[in-house]
Amino acid sequence: MIARMLDVHPHVASASDPMRPLFNSFRYDLADEDYRSRHSRFDPLGDYFLQDCDLLQRTLEASLDITPGISSSELINTVAKRAEMFSGFYADKLDAEKSLSTYKEYVQYFLDTVADVYGQGKDYSCVAFKEVWSTEFYPALKRSFPSMKCIAVVRDPRAVIASKNATGEPYPYIFMGRQWRKLASLAAYLDQTYEDVLLLRYEDIVSKPEEYVSRICSFLDIGYNESLLDLSLYRDGRGNPWKQNTSYKDVKSRKINARSVDKWKNILDERDVLSIEVFAHDWMRYFGYEPEYSADDINSLNFDQYKRLDHEYLAQWIRPFAFDSDKERLANELLLEKLRLSQDVKLSPEEKMRLHLKWW
Repeated sequence: MIARMLDVHPHVASASDPMRPLFNSFRYDLADEDYRSRHSRFDPLGDYFLQDCDLLQRTLEASLDITPGISSSELINTVAKRAEMFSGFYADKLDAEKSLSTYKEYVQYFLDTVADVYGQGKDYSCVAFKEVWSTEFYPALKRSFPSMKCIAVVRDPRAVIASKNATGEPYPYIFMGRQWRKLASLAAYLDQTYEDVLLLRYEDIVSKPEEYVSRICSFLDIGYNESLLDLSLYRDGRGNPWKQNTSYKDVKSRKINARSVDKWKNILDERDVLSIEVFAHDWMRYFGYEPEYSADDINSLNFDQYKRLDHEYLAQWIRPFAFDSDKERLANELLLEKLRLSQDVKLSPEEKMRLHLKWW
């Protein structure tokens, strides 16, 4: 929503999901041989929980001034294929014959292409892009592009999962819960570490759109424009009217509204909620999302209470990475989660942040 919103502004060129595979590739090139033996270059970005913590540390400390271990044509083609769904005009413009050396050069090329395609007819001063599951790469981007700013948006994980389930292509709760926790804790880390980070909650944006859109504009040093609140002006990556990315099928209003905030309460059952909160309980409270279950409830969770989703109903891309059908492994992972929570409930938010790289 924010990516489409910003593209309405006369001084902004904005794209949605234009370069995600680049970050997968960058992480792969930072990894050690053990990681590479277990993963391919464009595998989904992991959650770093009790594994690959050294890779997360390297990612947070890395520079984009390294050369990809893959040809330019293959990398650009992979980026273009991924971007086609969300930023079609941009994907069409990418040139697989482009000769580039470092990841910094690739990012610059992709940003220039966003500007060329979505900045046409504009006097733009800001080029923006939205990416999912890539929060850990902002420090590297900031080192190469000192003026780069980051807007990090957090949403109630129960609402995120309810919306995803309603699409008919759900993800396992352990995957969604750990990914949400990773991104939420990284968002808090960036907010405490960098001045050029604006941390927002989705619920606040849609509940008070004028106030928070004004904050976004001020953060980006662009004038506030009321047209940003009009969903009828939003366009997708091919210039067509943008249909709000909601599975709730309630898109009659053309104004930003808060009707989606609590809909998860009518969609998720008790097992759904408990199965999500076992992973997100402490970080939900950090961001002001009150859990339905106490820490004691979660620590007494038994295996049968956890809701495993049938493998054949999961989104197809995630099936090779899902292990819910392995009951022994899943039981061990749930035990680790209970141990994690039993430790974290004793810590203050400041202590939790100091330990965030060691124990999500």
